[in-house]
Amino acid sequence: MARKLLNAVVGSLFALTLACGTLLAQSRVSDFVKLEPSVGNTPFHEAALGAATVTIFSNLGPSSTDEYNDTDGYCVAGASPTGPECSTDEQWIGLPFTPAKNSHATILEVAVGVFAGTNGFELSLYNDVSGVPGTPLATINVHDAPTFGTCCTLVSANLGSPGVALTAGTQYWVVARSNDTEAPTFTGAWALANDFIAYNPAQVGWFSFPSAPEAGAVKGTVP
Repeated sequence: MARKLLNAVVGSLFALTLACGTLLAQSRVSDFVKLEPSVGNTPFHEAALGAATVTIFSNLGPSSTDEYNDTDGYCVAGASPTGPECSTDEQWIGLPFTPAKNSHATILEVAVGVFAGTNGFELSLYNDVSGVPGTPLATINVHDAPTFGTCCTLVSANLGSPGVALTAGTQYWVVARSNDTEAPTFTGAWALANDFIAYNPAQVGWFSFPSAPEAGAVKGTVP
């Protein structure tokens, strides 16, 4: 069970964001009891689109029972979040990646779990503008997030064929954002991977968290 939230605030960026408008809480879920991996959950992987699908980006672990850290994560919350795990403010989370080759993204996979509220949010693929998410290139509504703290089911979005064209060496973003029409009460978290850095968006702008990134993957085809 969750004990308490930690607020992760980047000092210099805090003042800049505050000057732009009402600051949305920057909440990181912490101190969860480690749960045993669930049995019988089969993540939706590249098999759904055939053998030609390849991994364009991934920071997931090496096996289906160790794909991410299910004890910690960043809050993803709608306009009216419920439950004590996250703050009372809306929050989106984005994960940057850079494809090594020209490719087409067809599947987004993220380690987002739900605490409370209507189980639904949006998974989007964004382009990059000056180091932050710019314009959504594709958005899919998803409704099947597992309970947070249960490894290792992934929430997946199928972008269809031929997918979204990606340019080698160009940064893009996978974004988990609220669906305030269908699920304004969604309260969940994006579980962490085991390495490097993450970014966090909010309605007042995008800014970075000085910690591990969220766990996820982008899959598709390479010409």
